[in-house]
Amino acid sequence: MAGRSTCDLITPHEDRADAVLRVLADQLFFKGAPEHLSPSSGDVVNKIRDAVAYDRPLEIVIPSFPGRPSSPITHLRMEPDISELYAFALLARIDKAVKYIYPPGVHFTIILDGKAYDPFYGYTPEADAAYPDYLAGLVSSAGLSSVISMIDLADMVAARRPEFDALKPKVEARLVHNWRDPSFALREELLHTMRLGSNTYSVNAAAVELAKYSDKYSDNEIVSLVRRMSSAAADRARETAFEYMVFLTVIKEMRLISERFPTAVRGTVHPKPGQYAPRLTHPSVHIAPWHGVGILLPDGHVNSVYEAHVWANPQGFRGVYLAGEYTPFFYEQI
Repeated sequence: MAGRSTCDLITPHEDRADAVLRVLADQLFFKGAPEHLSPSSGDVVNKIRDAVAYDRPLEIVIPSFPGRPSSPITHLRMEPDISELYAFALLARIDKAVKYIYPPGVHFTIILDGKAYDPFYGYTPEADAAYPDYLAGLVSSAGLSSVISMIDLADMVAARRPEFDALKPKVEARLVHNWRDPSFALREELLHTMRLGSNTYSVNAAAVELAKYSDKYSDNEIVSLVRRMSSAAADRARETAFEYMVFLTVIKEMRLISERFPTAVRGTVHPKPGQYAPRLTHPSVHIAPWHGVGILLPDGHVNSVYEAHVWANPQGFRGVYLAGEYTPFFYEQI
């Protein structure tokens, strides 16, 4: 960090809160637009000032890290890999930079949402059962427990289950009208997003059957089967998208996160006004850590790609395994 003006000690006439904001807003650490952190866009500035006033670490809560259900499109590994570890290292880098000018630093709380989302994505809870424990192990072994902690969204909902169950039918009834409106633009965006994460194991099996034994089918049967596969994937995504929208609306109206973390800055994976979007990947990477596999590059950076990219060029990569595991913790580019 030496030589970077953003991490110099507090400049003349600059108070500590402004200095913390200056560091957090540096594009080395922040992937949002500068105006996302302006006083007019939300309470980020006020939360920073409150933390500094009481000389406590600035808390940033990030609802993300959904889990790694196996998918032939994205990855086969269901445990975290080097991509998540790299994301944790980038969060720790933010804390270290802030500590240059504000010793209490930053504490990140990650809300794990995999188990909460499994029901409408079409997975059983066991699909993500090991993921939180593995993440906690990565944080602990990297010596980052003072910087990063985790809480499960499913547990937060369970603690207020009666309120959630009472509100959900009302939200469903209200949102179904928007969902059926052809002009509802968010629907198509959600459908596109949900196609990737929804459970399509039956479709996967049918695709493998078709690819390996296409000689068993007539041309008309192949066309019919492909159409049915596409329709099944679309139906699954449609159900997922609506349930996802309902779930997010319910917990927002319950103020589930803001009431649980009243003094925390709201973090986000997708930059938006009034929230803090920390870098969880190298700036050149556009796939979230949990959506792909980690590629260790010769310069030490970690790229994240869909595993199909590796399979398409097996001579270009070498898998690196942890003892006792059967899927690579990362790939080396060779």
